[in-house]
Amino acid sequence: MQAALAGFIDDGLLDKHIRRGQRVYAERHRLLTETLSGPLAGDLTALTTNAGLHIATLLRKELSEDKVMQAAAEHGIGMMGLQHFFHTSPPQQGLLLGFGAVRTTDLPAALQALGGILAAKPK
Repeated sequence: MQAALAGFIDDGLLDKHIRRGQRVYAERHRLLTETLSGPLAGDLTALTTNAGLHIATLLRKELSEDKVMQAAAEHGIGMMGLQHFFHTSPPQQGLLLGFGAVRTTDLPAALQALGGILAAKPK
């Protein structure tokens, strides 16, 4: 296995793989941040991020994190909530929106569905 990995690196295939991944994830990040700055801006506030394959967001106060995640799951959209990660009191409600495992072509529809869920105001 080590020889195969060394060949993969020596042939420049690792560099090619990394460059392709950077382009793919940059496009997904762009799609997500544009939607968070546009159609979803009234319900979600993106927290500053400089790395990773997710963006943490805070929900508008009148929305329930649990209800939004439940409704999203019913539409086939999986995400994590933020309230369990806060060590301050009271914890803030929000969503962790990952884009690493979502195909770029599927992301716009998923974000549109999330927008519909948020517009329904699950409390």
